[in-house]
Amino acid sequence: MDEQDQTSLKAYYRNLVLYAHRMPKLGSISFAAATISHVLKDYADLPIGGFEEFCLQMVAAMHPLTYVHSLTVASLVRFLASRLLEESPEVFIGFQGARTTEEVLALSREILCHAEHAALCHDIGKLFVIEIIMTYGRRLTDQEFALIKGHPDIGAYILKQHKETQDLFAVALCHHDSQGQLEERITNGTIDPSERPFVDITCCADSLDAATDAVGRSYKKGKSFDEVMAELYAESGTRYASYVVDLLHKEDVMADVKAILIEGREENYRRAYKFLYDITVQDAAISL
Repeated sequence: MDEQDQTSLKAYYRNLVLYAHRMPKLGSISFAAATISHVLKDYADLPIGGFEEFCLQMVAAMHPLTYVHSLTVASLVRFLASRLLEESPEVFIGFQGARTTEEVLALSREILCHAEHAALCHDIGKLFVIEIIMTYGRRLTDQEFALIKGHPDIGAYILKQHKETQDLFAVALCHHDSQGQLEERITNGTIDPSERPFVDITCCADSLDAATDAVGRSYKKGKSFDEVMAELYAESGTRYASYVVDLLHKEDVMADVKAILIEGREENYRRAYKFLYDITVQDAAISL
């Protein structure tokens, strides 16, 4: 593509994000999802903006609460990964071929980057079940829950279509797996064993944020931090990786996690709505 083609394509993607923000969120999502699926699959990578950024912008436009959730989970995951690098770097052995803790520590920057970006993209598949996620004031039906449960497979499929994000698919695919299910995926070769710590961390971070955010949980009441921590402890070793749960129960770690879930989440809400305000203002300026 020449420079003019790139500029036109950039405007096209920007307008798609703007349309997704402005479109009616009920009754037309199924049609929109079909269109978006083709756009995401056939997205043309541009030097002026990547596929991951476009996906996240679409999430922000269609459901800001899921965008805030993704940002908060990414902050939690990066923090927990950094603590594991300090205290138990051996869990990352295998990442990019690292065979020793020394080699792991030499890859600290790459590990934290991978952890953060995989977490940011873990819920991309929810773009296709937004209409169900936006159900307020009642519990979901069994059929609706079944549809929502398909978002990890959809997200993994979309991420695998592009070179920029294909290394991030394992977290999207497995972030709701039990430890047994995750072990089975590793054994049958669905995901690389080196992805396990990233899945383990994201699984806990995802539950912590989703369960405690009273605003974002449209069909369930938010739980207290202590309630969620008790649930993590009760399912340590089965639903959640015990080494991550043990880390979360350290007093200094809990203090920082609470800060991310309160102050950090508030900042992410501001960040989300500033983005939506900015694209709306830009569109108004262009229209004038």
